[in-house]
Amino acid sequence: MDSVPNGVCLIHVIIRESHLDTNATTSSIRMALTVLDDAMVAHGHDIKSFNLYVQSLIQHLVACGQQSDDLLVNLFKGYKACVDHEFIWYIKQKKRLQRKPSAHSHAADDPCTQQVHRMR
Repeated sequence: MDSVPNGVCLIHVIIRESHLDTNATTSSIRMALTVLDDAMVAHGHDIKSFNLYVQSLIQHLVACGQQSDDLLVNLFKGYKACVDHEFIWYIKQKKRLQRKPSAHSHAADDPCTQQVHRMR
């Protein structure tokens, strides 16, 4: 028997399985990022433990060559599930500041504003 064709088939199977495994892994990580409110409860409302969990999810996603475009939304959702009232107040302040442009930024410097002006 010639082992070259078998070797080619083996490489093909390894690549295919690797690709499927990566897709399944990234799907699983992305799903975990959408339920960070449940993760906060699962981590006993321990913010440090929760943050380490989220960091590990992001690191795994990056290792698969992916990124999360909606991390802040999901992160704030997880933080809202915390029972520490002072922490929730702090997060609400951070969220409010995130929405409000800083006093030092100018609308003309905003990339979205620049894009709108280019479209006119």
